[in-house]
Amino acid sequence: MIYMLLFTCTSATCNINGEEETDDNFPDPGHVFNKALECLNDKYIYSSCDEEHRLTQNGELNVPPEYADEYCNGACLTETYLVLDCIDDVIKYFVFYNKATLRDIRETIKCGCSYGPKRGDFNVEEHIQADEGAANNNVINPFYYALLLIITVGRNILF
Repeated sequence: MIYMLLFTCTSATCNINGEEETDDNFPDPGHVFNKALECLNDKYIYSSCDEEHRLTQNGELNVPPEYADEYCNGACLTETYLVLDCIDDVIKYFVFYNKATLRDIRETIKCGCSYGPKRGDFNVEEHIQADEGAANNNVINPFYYALLLIITVGRNILF
């Protein structure tokens, strides 16, 4: 729910009560968010995959390791990718309730359906943490920016 409120307040102006006010130029954010979630329940997209193995609103893939062959070689894989494409068409940077992005889900499926040691592992949370760790590794410590600034300014003053 926090993500929906955040999305609502950043995509349109918010009044003091937290209710959204929309322009003619912006679609209703709540409607857009709900439209993205409808992809998960679209009977024309998810028509063959058992409900227990479908992607959830929480961003979870409930695929047990012993079901990997059926999932990866059957309708569930195809239909899950169609759902992800549907959501992506509605909101490019959609975030599930567990903070997973569409990319996190795709990476989880890729690993879970691979023929390596991660085959059958559809734990989305591992990929969320991996993304957060990679993002933290790409951030340069502000100390180095300050040091670079001091060296540059000092060099210009001296020469």
